[in-house]
Amino acid sequence: MGVRWRRLVAGLAVWTAQPAWAQEAGCSPLSDDEFRALVDDAYDALLDDDADKHGRLVRALQARVPCLAGPVPSEAWARFLYHWSLVRFARGQDWQDLVTAALSVDPGLERVFGPEPVKTFTPPPSAGTHARPRLPGVDLWLDGHEAPARFDLVGPHVLQVDRDGAWTSTWVDDGALPASWSPAPPATASGTAPPTATEAPGLAVRLHTGAGVAMSYGAVVDVGTAREPAAKVTVPVEVGVGIDAGKGWVRLAGVFTPLVNGSFVYTTPDGVRATHFGGGGDLAGGGTIGKGYVGGLVGLRDPGRALAQVVGGGELHRAGLRLEGRAGVALNTSLRIEPTVAFVVVMAPRLWSR
Repeated sequence: MGVRWRRLVAGLAVWTAQPAWAQEAGCSPLSDDEFRALVDDAYDALLDDDADKHGRLVRALQARVPCLAGPVPSEAWARFLYHWSLVRFARGQDWQDLVTAALSVDPGLERVFGPEPVKTFTPPPSAGTHARPRLPGVDLWLDGHEAPARFDLVGPHVLQVDRDGAWTSTWVDDGALPASWSPAPPATASGTAPPTATEAPGLAVRLHTGAGVAMSYGAVVDVGTAREPAAKVTVPVEVGVGIDAGKGWVRLAGVFTPLVNGSFVYTTPDGVRATHFGGGGDLAGGGTIGKGYVGGLVGLRDPGRALAQVVGGGELHRAGLRLEGRAGVALNTSLRIEPTVAFVVVMAPRLWSR
């Protein structure tokens, strides 16, 4: 890190954002040219190692966002976010979300300035966490573009509402929509507000991959040199596909289940066999609760077992990283019931959504 960056970050003030929908009293309209000028001035202060001036301009830009007279200039906003990420990198703070936000605004943003990790960082796939509301006469804009059907709010963003040319804007940097993100629709002639359209349930297709550890307990099987332990520990590896529909979900997966502490013992027409390897398939489904989900799972395993479990999990990262727990029973071909539990790390990125 060069002397210039160290000098800059040593004096850079910490500032926070307070989102607000309505323009403050006496807020004069902020034009595109004025917004770009603030971005350029902040960049010049960055290059001049003038930490105090840079901090003042950043705070001024933040304070003026509610005064925007139209869509925020997206290319200037993306540049500002990227330059801010360089400052955070220099300070040893989290900077990836700022690059993610900048590239979501302008995917073609040129990153020719800054340290190599920032210039080459690749953001995770969009999770499409938020769905655009359906309000008559109201258009939602995100970072200078009409908001897509589903979008993320990773890092700072400028969220705006256009109601027949009347703009309200807010700076969002907490990863979630503000409580007042859907302003009330205009009143009808009777003086009452018409009911708002409800959000359409989202539909998404996910790739499902997972790996973890599973434990079950049954009877010891000893046949000659073949031995199956009572306590069995497997390392399941899963690949499949899932569908999210509104608050519900369903998935189908194939499973490879090597046994790490012994062998599965089973009989065939040719006699007793033993193997360290098993496999099968699972069908699971349920519902979501916030960032968590619950449901049930049924499956078949070879050598001969049928499986029934309850499933619960939670999201660890917006890209689809999850931790899932399962508990239930397995029924083997001898009609013995084996209690079973599993803990699986799941990666379930979206392949398609609407």
